[in-house]
Amino acid sequence: MEQMELFSDEALAVFVPIVVYWLYSALYLVLGKSMDKYRLHSRLEEDSKNLVSKRHRRLIMQQSVGLLAFVVSGMSPRASIYFFSFCTVKAIDDHCGTMLPWNVFHRCFWNNTAYHDLHHQLRGGKYNFSQPFFVTWDKVFGTHMPYVVEARPEGGLQARPQKATVSCSDKQN
Repeated sequence: MEQMELFSDEALAVFVPIVVYWLYSALYLVLGKSMDKYRLHSRLEEDSKNLVSKRHRRLIMQQSVGLLAFVVSGMSPRASIYFFSFCTVKAIDDHCGTMLPWNVFHRCFWNNTAYHDLHHQLRGGKYNFSQPFFVTWDKVFGTHMPYVVEARPEGGLQARPQKATVSCSDKQN
C-alpha cells in the first residue's frame, strides 16, 4: 500500500523557504539588543534609512528568481527545498546588519554582511553585486570592492572600503 503524502514536494518547495525566512528573521528579532556590539549600523540608522529591517518585499523577488533557477537547473522539488532554504538563510544573514564572530557564513563566504553592506553605502552602489555566495563575478567584471570591518567609537562595527596600497616602485614611476 502506498503512503499518502500530506503535502506534495512541489508545494513544500514553495512554502518551506518562506517559513524558514520568517523563523530565521525572528531569531534576529529575539536576540535584539544582545547583538548591538556586532551591528554595522545603529538601531536609529536602521529605522531611519530602512537599511536592514522591513525587507520582506525582497522575499518575493528572491523567490521569483529562485523559481527561474529551479526550472532552468532541472533540480528535483525535494532538492530545491534544501537549496532555497539555505539561500534564504544566507540572504537574511547578508541583510541582517550584524557581523557575528562565530557566524559560519562569514567564515565560508567572502560575500557576507559587510561585503553586501558596502554595496548599499553611498559610493558603493556600483560595487559588490554578487549574490548570494561567491564574489567571482564581481572580480571578473571589476565591481569587487574589498573592505575592512572596524570598531566604531560609539560602539558596534562599521564596514568601509579598503584603501588601495601603493608600493614604493609605483610612486617612482
